[in-house]
Amino acid sequence: MANYYGKSYYIDFDKITEKCEIKEKEGDEGIEINVFKYELIKMCLQRVLEDGYNDDDEISSFKLKPESISFKLALNTLIKNKIILEYDDDEE
Repeated sequence: MANYYGKSYYIDFDKITEKCEIKEKEGDEGIEINVFKYELIKMCLQRVLEDGYNDDDEISSFKLKPESISFKLALNTLIKNKIILEYDDDEE
């Protein structure tokens, strides 16, 4: 889990597929994805994941430097689209 201001978050992989999937037409086999949406989600995840962590599993950008606009935008986009979700200990 990644800690962000005292809260833990995780990536919902099924939501990525759901957000990128093009609705199936009758008779079609398999799924089609919207490559543009997929690439945007991929870039946002890459930005958040590559920001770096320190030894206590907290996102280091909050301790070492101010958050960049690209990091904030990527993280908030993923949270709003429910791709990054807050981990609730009661869910287990």
